Amino acid sequence: MFGAAVALIVFLGRVIHGRPWLVIAIAVFAVYVVGIVIVALRGKTVRGKVGMMTVITSPVIALCVGAAAGLGFNHLVPTACSGGQSELQRLVAACKAIPAAFHPWIFQAKGPIVSNPAVSGGVVYFGSNDGNLYALDAATGQERWAYHTGGPVESGPAVAGGVVYVGSFDKAVYAISTATHRLQWRFPTGGKVYSTPAVTGGTVYVGSLDGAVYAISAADGQQRWRYQTGGGINSTPAVAGGTVYVGSQDGYVYAIGASTGQLLWRYHTGGQVDSSPAVSGGVVYVGSMDHDLYAISAATGALAWKYQTEGRVNSSPAMDGGVVYIGSNDDHLYAISTAKEQPMWTFPASNSFYSGPAFADGTVYAVSLNGTIYAVNAATGKLRWMHAGRFGYSRPLVAGGIVYAGGMDGRFYAMSADKGP
Repeated sequence: MFGAAVALIVFLGRVIHGRPWLVIAIAVFAVYVVGIVIVALRGKTVRGKVGMMTVITSPVIALCVGAAAGLGFNHLVPTACSGGQSELQRLVAACKAIPAAFHPWIFQAKGPIVSNPAVSGGVVYFGSNDGNLYALDAATGQERWAYHTGGPVESGPAVAGGVVYVGSFDKAVYAISTATHRLQWRFPTGGKVYSTPAVTGGTVYVGSLDGAVYAISAADGQQRWRYQTGGGINSTPAVAGGTVYVGSQDGYVYAIGASTGQLLWRYHTGGQVDSSPAVSGGVVYVGSMDHDLYAISAATGALAWKYQTEGRVNSSPAMDGGVVYIGSNDDHLYAISTAKEQPMWTFPASNSFYSGPAFADGTVYAVSLNGTIYAVNAATGKLRWMHAGRFGYSRPLVAGGIVYAGGMDGRFYAMSADKGP
């Protein structure tokens, strides 16, 4: 019935469109019919009045709606979608384009989730200690596919050009097709791969616990260069301005030529560097287990400034303009002004922070090692919401108003960025 009514309205709209004189005639006719109905219904019951009114006026209403459709329908659907389609086809297409409401969901993996997630093309990717790289529908949480490696996958995936790149504790880096979920290539290193790959310019840059930084061809998995540091690498490389920046457990931050693999400079901190650098405005920001957040010149490796917290800084920084957001093992989340080199605010949590925070739309999201996720106002440092779960090591990711994060109980969560789970 609804379809027939829509079809009638659209048909009448086509007939009436561009004929204002016909609209006026219909309006006069409607008034005339209503007058007749009022006279005819005198003495009838209320139920009879309603019934007769419905029968007589329904065609008039349909004609009036049809007139409105004829005069204004083309403004309801963008003309770019017309392409020779009928109004009904365009109406259906417009209705299908309305996004469905998001409902939080949870996916149960078979092992703890330490891996940082990535979202691309409506799919969320993450690794698990059960050895799998998972690909889920980002909106519903339905599993698209899973690829099993030879060891726990604590590395975060990186997606580029229809391929997802990820490291495994079986000492290898994998390249897997997002479409076919088949292995494209596998690159062996000399140690477990916790570092998340960085992909740019057709090259995959990744660290390994063998202490080396590798540059690998994204197309065929061939090694382009290898640079050896003095300690294992958990840090994820940052690539900017033709330079690869990465931290090492030998206490140094390294700057390496992206195309040559040659050392440009290195800066020594007072502790091992598991934190992943962030580069902004010509400055490299990175934490160290000596309790400090460092700001280092990206060009020269000279120290610009540093800020000392009360605990180790394993956390990786998140940037927004002139503010660095970072967590510490002193159970606080910091928002530090890059201009003043001092905190704008500190947020006290119930436990320490290992993974880095995420920033999106004026909110900072961070997980503490006791399993709680926090959403904090980025301007004021005030709590917006929190949820106690089994979070801890997986860095939150915000995409399309949804927060994604994995837990040590093997659960992977998709939550509303505004309200939480």
